[in-house]
Amino acid sequence: VYDILRKADFFKEKERTLS
Repeated sequence: VYDILRKADFFKEKERTLS
């Protein structure tokens, strides 16, 4: 369960860096 939340956070941060 936490793995999904962690993955979502990682993707969010990655998108922010790309932006």
